[in-house]
Amino acid sequence: MVGCGGDGDSIKSLEERIVRLEAEKRELAKESEVQSPVDQPKASQVLKEPDLCDSSTLSEIGKVAAAWERLSAAEGIVFLSGIDTPYTGWAKEVYENDQLNTLARFDNGLLKRIKGWFWDGKPQFDIGFIGMKVPDQLTLLTKERHRSPFKPGLTLDYQVGEKYSVSGFALGKMHGAYTVWHADGVTKGMEGLHVDGEQVGLWTNRHKNGHIRMELRFKRGKLDGKMRRFYTDGGKRWEIEFKNGVKEGVESKWHENGVKVSEYHYRGELLMFAKGWKPNGEIGRTSVVDGDGIITTYYSNGDNVFRDWEYSYKNGRRDGPQVRYFPNGKERWSEIWKNGKQVDPEDPSISNFHRNGSNEWYPSSSHDPQTSKSKVKYYELTGLITNLGGPIKSRYINLNLKLGGLAEDFEKIVDVNEHRLRDRALTIIGQYTYEDAQLDGFQERVRVDLKKGFSIVLKKYRIGESDLIRNVYFTQFVIQ
Repeated sequence: MVGCGGDGDSIKSLEERIVRLEAEKRELAKESEVQSPVDQPKASQVLKEPDLCDSSTLSEIGKVAAAWERLSAAEGIVFLSGIDTPYTGWAKEVYENDQLNTLARFDNGLLKRIKGWFWDGKPQFDIGFIGMKVPDQLTLLTKERHRSPFKPGLTLDYQVGEKYSVSGFALGKMHGAYTVWHADGVTKGMEGLHVDGEQVGLWTNRHKNGHIRMELRFKRGKLDGKMRRFYTDGGKRWEIEFKNGVKEGVESKWHENGVKVSEYHYRGELLMFAKGWKPNGEIGRTSVVDGDGIITTYYSNGDNVFRDWEYSYKNGRRDGPQVRYFPNGKERWSEIWKNGKQVDPEDPSISNFHRNGSNEWYPSSSHDPQTSKSKVKYYELTGLITNLGGPIKSRYINLNLKLGGLAEDFEKIVDVNEHRLRDRALTIIGQYTYEDAQLDGFQERVRVDLKKGFSIVLKKYRIGESDLIRNVYFTQFVIQ
C-alpha cells in the first residue's frame, strides 16, 4: 500500500492540528453570540477517526468491512442485504487487481467517512461528513468517472442541497479532516478541516509539483486572515486580507518574474487607494486616491509591454468608462459602469471597437461584411447558475446574457440551438473558481470565453471570419 504522503499524516502533525483546532475553538467561543462553548465540537472528537494511512489499521478494518455489492440505498439511506435496519459499519470496494478502491464508514445508514484510492493503490481522497445521504446508485461513489466531486479544487462548493452537475448527487455537510491527493498519491492537492460543516483554520491547495498554490484561513466558514496564491515555481502571485468573509486591508499581486503588479487598499469592499507597475518594473498609470482614479493593467510579449485594461473608479467602486486596448493602442472594447454596476447594454455609450479603431459593426452569417449595415438583433439567455470551483464553499455564479448578431434569422438560429449554447455556457463558467472571480478583468475573461464557446457550437453558421453571435452582454453578473 502506497503511503499517504507528506508529514501531515504523522502523529506529530495530528497532535499539532488538534492543538490548532482547540485554539480556534476557544477563539470562536469567545466571539460567538449564537453558539455556546458546549455546542462547539472538540478537536479530539472531530479527529477521532482511525488512521487509514496505517497499513495494519487498514488490514483490521478490511477484515470486518462489508463487500460493496452487499449494499443498497433507498432515498439516500444505506442498507445491508438481508437486514431491514439502516447499516452501521464499514464497507469496501476493490479493483480487479485486489487493490482497495473505496473504504467507507456508515452510521445508521448515513455516510460518515469515505476514502478512495487510485487503481495502483495510491490514495485519492479522504473526507469526513456529519452524515451524508448517498446517491441510490452507489457506484457513483466508487467509479472513477463519477468521482470528480472528490478531486482537488472541485469538492468544497458542493454542500448540503447543492447538486453536482455531472455526477448528479449532493455532498453532505462535511466534518473532520479533509484531504485530496494528486494522481501521484503523495502530493496533497487540498488539505484542511471542517467543524460541523464549516471550514476552520488553515487550508492548503498545492500544485502537482508540491509547491503551494494557495493558502486560505477560515473562521466559522468565512475567510478570515490572509489568502495567498503562488506560481508553480513557488513565487508569490497574490495576497489579500479578509475579515469575516469581506476584503479588508491590502491586496497585492505580482508578475511571474517577481515584479509587483499592483497594490490595492480596501475599506470593506471599497477600493480606496491603488498603485501599479508594468511587467518591466516601471511605474504604471494606476492611481486611485480616496476611492477616485484609474487602474491600468499590462501584459508583455518579450521586451514589449502593452496596456491591456483601464478601469475608472469613483467613491471606491467602478464608475465611468472601462476600456480594453489592442496592442496598437486603439480601443478594443469599451463599456460604461455606474456605482459598481455595468449600465444597460443597449445604452449607446457601450461600444465594441475593431482593430482599426472604428466602432462599426461587422455583420455575420448571410450578410456581406463589406456592404451590410443591418440592425443588430438580440436574444436573451438567462438563468445560467452554477457553483464556482475552488476551495471556498457555497459560492456560485449567476448570469443573464444578451446575445447580439446581424443575421436575418439570428433569433431563430439561436432559439433552435439554445440548449446547446446553455450547456456550453454552464460548462465554461463552472470551470472558474471564486479566486478567479476576484481578479481584475474577470468579467471580460468570461465574456471572451463564452463568445469562443458559442462560436464553436454555431460554427456551421459562420461565413468567412464572421461569427453568428457578434457580441455577448451581461444583463446580470452575480458572484455570491
